[in-house]
Amino acid sequence: MLSFSSIIPVHNRSGLVVPTITSALAQRFVDNEVLVIDDGSTDGTANVLAQFGNRIRVFRQENGGPGAARNLGIEHAGGEYIAFLDSDDVWFPWTLEVYRSQIEKHDKPAIVIGKPSLFQDANELPTEFSGADSTAVNVFSDYLASGDQWRWFGVSSFVIRRDVLQQVGGFTKERVNAEDADLMLRLGTAPGFVQITNPVTFGYRRHADSAMANLDRTYAGVRHLIGSERRSQYPGGTNRSKERTRIITRHVRPVSLELLSQSQRRDAWYLFRSTLGWHFRERRWRYLASFPVLAARHWITFMRSGGMSGAAHRRDGMQMLTTTPVTPSAPILLNVPRAGCVGIQTVKPRSALAGHRLSLQYRNFKFHVREFGLRTALQIVYQRRKGRRLLALDIPQVRTKVYCRTNGSDFYALRQVLCQHGIQFPLHFEPSLIVDAGANVGYSTLRFANLWPKSRIIAIEPEAANCELFRRNCNDYQNVTLLQGAVWPTRTRLQISNPTADSWSFRIAEAAAQAGPVICAYTIEDILAIAGFPRISLLKMDIEGSEVDLLSDGADKWLDKVDALLIELHDRFRDGCRDALSRALGGREHKRLRYGDYDLIILAGEGQCAST
Repeated sequence: MLSFSSIIPVHNRSGLVVPTITSALAQRFVDNEVLVIDDGSTDGTANVLAQFGNRIRVFRQENGGPGAARNLGIEHAGGEYIAFLDSDDVWFPWTLEVYRSQIEKHDKPAIVIGKPSLFQDANELPTEFSGADSTAVNVFSDYLASGDQWRWFGVSSFVIRRDVLQQVGGFTKERVNAEDADLMLRLGTAPGFVQITNPVTFGYRRHADSAMANLDRTYAGVRHLIGSERRSQYPGGTNRSKERTRIITRHVRPVSLELLSQSQRRDAWYLFRSTLGWHFRERRWRYLASFPVLAARHWITFMRSGGMSGAAHRRDGMQMLTTTPVTPSAPILLNVPRAGCVGIQTVKPRSALAGHRLSLQYRNFKFHVREFGLRTALQIVYQRRKGRRLLALDIPQVRTKVYCRTNGSDFYALRQVLCQHGIQFPLHFEPSLIVDAGANVGYSTLRFANLWPKSRIIAIEPEAANCELFRRNCNDYQNVTLLQGAVWPTRTRLQISNPTADSWSFRIAEAAAQAGPVICAYTIEDILAIAGFPRISLLKMDIEGSEVDLLSDGADKWLDKVDALLIELHDRFRDGCRDALSRALGGREHKRLRYGDYDLIILAGEGQCAST
């Protein structure tokens, strides 16, 4: 007989999860086990769950995000079908009964999709369903065949056969909002896709704490979809690529427009450029025409309202800044990269896009001239036309050749760190010891080494390919030392937890007992001992979420030895980064400034800075 396992992940929702669990237990169809995964809650959720006794099965884990929590539930599920329910949504008494009838009617399809009823107050929800005669469905051979219409509304829509879920490995471990879209694409060719259009089968609660309210995670999720498709990680091969990109662009359009409305123009333009060819293939003329117009309108509004201090401009989705010339009395200016985006994308040649392609190349060339000067712009164009995958460039203000891979995020980081205009902030002292934690391929280290040639620089980077290019970039700088490893609060074995990610976004975790290649962990005390200095003048930290670990475990000991901390916080990857920094700085005298994606915290007074 057909059976269900209902999986409810919960994190700090003690005030919402009770009606969710109650609705799962109140089903007319009784062959159903309810599994609740407590994803590291700290608000008393555990006590709430205990009130349900043995009517539910509770599993607990350290906070790993909803995808990891659902995967834990899948591991322990025993039902033939798994029905997902978010901790702020509810089912109706007839929900599983309707699912069961359609599963049996359509010969056990891989996926059944429910219909939502959006609500804020429980009084808005329906209380009756007339019966099976009024059930309406759309049936497709598989998900990819369902077209580009919205067929589901969040993970609470999903009822999936357990065996096909296990075949694809469950949800992605990336902490992104589009884990549901990624799962559906990985299940895209599983046979049997049924969409229920009547009755409603779950209530979707609208509230400010909804996960979808986090635009940064939504953007990261859509980027994950685009990257996975580029890397051919979804089933169906080239024969079904058009179906996949039709679905992905459906997710891209609303997110890119929302990013524009929130003045996140760079991220919006990245989504537009990355999917430009796909939108042309789908003949999405309205979107293709309206997006640049809306972007221009938002930019004009932004500039009329005063823009950013320092006369910061954004043009064509690429950040360009103009600054006041530096005078002898002005503070030193330091350019800082924003990791996480790729370089300029060139549309693949297509006869229908020849005019657009030529225009884009000309515009890119003008941009290169503005950013790096004519000589470097000509080098970029020439070497790319030669098909070189590693560019060797002469960058103004850098006395050595700078190397850049063309198949990743290197070019974007190069522009942000080493261009003639960039994200800037004042640093009022010349550092003696600089630690570059999360050095990537060395562009920020090059910037430091050329700004302050007498400073000692220790760079730390965990990934081998990045370290190889770092050594090529910084080999001629005798004041630079590279440590292949990661900054960590204790000496332990580490590993890269997402080895298939882009080169700028590798994240570190403690290695399992039987882990493969491990990474060396360096504490702040280790780094000071290697450098032979008592203090760190400038600690740049861009470590993709590991700042939570470093700032939460004995941070007082090493913060006392740091004069200035330059840190990018990664709450879009891992919850609690900004909170961890605030706790670490609590009660400590400091000056905190915000520059682009970075926080600059001055921890020492002027006299102490000068003496280091």
